[in-house]
Amino acid sequence: MSVCIKDLIQNMNLVIGCNIGCSYCYARNNCRRYHITDDFSVPEFYPGKLRS
Repeated sequence: MSVCIKDLIQNMNLVIGCNIGCSYCYARNNCRRYHITDDFSVPEFYPGKLRS
């Protein structure tokens, strides 16, 4: 059984990505580890994380 980690993360930021490119970036390392987005250098908005 395959589980998508993106669907299980409840406290994910609404915007993922940064175009600064620091070599020590904790967020970019986690994004690579869990394959959250294809290109971290292009910020991506996740409207599904908003709650009403």
